Amino acid sequence: MIKITRVRDYYRAIRSINRKHVTLEMLSKKIGIVGDVINNDLAYFDPLIKFDLNYNYKDLLDQLEEHIKNYEETKQKPRNIRPVQKKELDQFESIADFIYQKMTIGTSGIIDQNRELTDRELRALKRLINEEQARRKK
Repeated sequence: MIKITRVRDYYRAIRSINRKHVTLEMLSKKIGIVGDVINNDLAYFDPLIKFDLNYNYKDLLDQLEEHIKNYEETKQKPRNIRPVQKKELDQFESIADFIYQKMTIGTSGIIDQNRELTDRELRALKRLINEEQARRKK
């Protein structure tokens, strides 16, 4: 599978050459990559590239552009995760208090095994654990 950075480089280089017919030699000089590597990479889009010495690389522009668009659509955007603040942790005296408040049924103190913590609650618990470990080291 060809890397998206290489696809972008090939796309930009082919578009920047102002000719109707772009050869392997022109593309190789423009990018600075050996022609065999270019052929192997672009054979992903059209296998005939390896056999045709006079192949016009301008014909690949649409396929390269579509490949870039598909990659951009499927690429996951990083989530905006707010860190757990100190005032949120101040409502819990200890790890046991956190478990009692978040994971028990009513006031009976029985742990609800079906209760799943949210990601935010897990981060809060992790921070409480880290603070407890820091206190014990001192």
